Amino acid sequence: MNYFTPNKPLEYYLHYLKMGLRLYRAFLLNAVGQKHPYISGHKLTYNCNLRCKMCPFWQRTYKDTSLGEEKRIIKALYDAGVCLIAFE
Repeated sequence: MNYFTPNKPLEYYLHYLKMGLRLYRAFLLNAVGQKHPYISGHKLTYNCNLRCKMCPFWQRTYKDTSLGEEKRIIKALYDAGVCLIAFE
């Protein structure tokens, strides 16, 4: 899809409207004292070959998750109300 064309399909606008409403809902719930996540960080793997002295992640031994497990985690984040996910 070309994002520079003036005639975009309705689904394009509905997607961003839905995302905006989710963000505003999270902001409003947090403003009234209910904790509601809207930004999340997710590490896909702990395997790293850089061995930085200040970073503890490469020293840990974790089994990487499967694709199905990753999908389940992302679905759970979405169901919790998360709008933005930072993959690390």
